[in-house]
Amino acid sequence: MHTPHVQLEEFRRKLMFRKFVMVFFALGILAFIVIGVIPWLFPDVYKTHQDQWFSEVLAAWFAALLSGLYLHNMRCPRCGEKYAVRKDPPKWFDLTAKCLNCGLRLNGKA
Repeated sequence: MHTPHVQLEEFRRKLMFRKFVMVFFALGILAFIVIGVIPWLFPDVYKTHQDQWFSEVLAAWFAALLSGLYLHNMRCPRCGEKYAVRKDPPKWFDLTAKCLNCGLRLNGKA
């Protein structure tokens, strides 16, 4: 059986990883937007590196998609429910800083 100190450290580790994924998600969206706007701002550069731009936009989109799916499906270490989804009343917000079910915040406090 885990001691309370070990459980607290495990909670903190999971919550810190969630913070990291939230930042990764935001950076992926930002990169997708910036890389997507470059062809209109610099058409000459885009024409010479068209294949490279497409692969970078695709990679940014894929990173944002995977991190977004992870954020949506991550379970709260305290209550075991999905961190960003509440069943009653139905509500979801993937970038929330607290569990929508039990109120556990990303800093580990209720």
